[in-house]
Amino acid sequence: MPLVVRFLNIKHIHYLHDIQLLHPSGLIFLGEENIIKSFYAKFYQFLNRMLFNELIVISPSNWLLNLHFSQGFFKNSSTSQIYNPLDYEFTEDVKGKRKIDKFKFLYVGQIEKHKGIEDAIVAFKSVSAPSDIFKIIGEGSNLTNLKKHESQKIIFTGKLSKKDVLREMRDANCLLIPSSCYENSPGVYYEAMSVNLPVLGSDFGGLADLINEFGGYKIYLKGGGLESAILEVKKSINENPIKLKTDLFKENVSVRNYFKKIKKLILS
Repeated sequence: MPLVVRFLNIKHIHYLHDIQLLHPSGLIFLGEENIIKSFYAKFYQFLNRMLFNELIVISPSNWLLNLHFSQGFFKNSSTSQIYNPLDYEFTEDVKGKRKIDKFKFLYVGQIEKHKGIEDAIVAFKSVSAPSDIFKIIGEGSNLTNLKKHESQKIIFTGKLSKKDVLREMRDANCLLIPSSCYENSPGVYYEAMSVNLPVLGSDFGGLADLINEFGGYKIYLKGGGLESAILEVKKSINENPIKLKTDLFKENVSVRNYFKKIKKLILS
């Protein structure tokens, strides 16, 4: 298809979702970064560089764009980093309504091993106060295994509607994103920002880009720091919470601004 588009001189905007041009799996796990440097991966990338050339390329994260640059991609293409659009109403006044005496951690997403949920559960059980709660929203292949941890403090809800997820976020104190997989630009971070909910997330990939740009707390997984991160984020949120850059975030992810940027790329 890319060759046909080029032959017909049709303007092609290519959107980077993941590392699928670098490796067929589309995933990189922490500690397995060399997966994109094997002989087979290099040959696979060579073919993709031939196909995906002279394009307009959009990536929601600088991390993903730079990773492709490091492997020789898009030398003859126009590239832009543009955050995904978010068509949600932002809630500014939630922060003061959250309960501090009953600290609630939240996870929202796929229940898969590479999402780091079991490590987060073990860490939470190790350092949480008696009144703390960890609520886990979502479905996946690891759900049955993780339910062995279910208790009054660790609650599994299954999959919820977007409306119910946002309601849970408004009632939570911190969203956990403890993934051991390099994330591009996780939508759950966007949802959390829409209700002014602080995120505690892995310190690599596109998630780290978001935290650096708009605010949040980092888990340094390479040092095995989940327990200390949970304790530190509780202390910070209770005593001296960071200020999330919600206005800057809102400006960057507005649907209107997103389409303005796309239109500008098309007409350039």
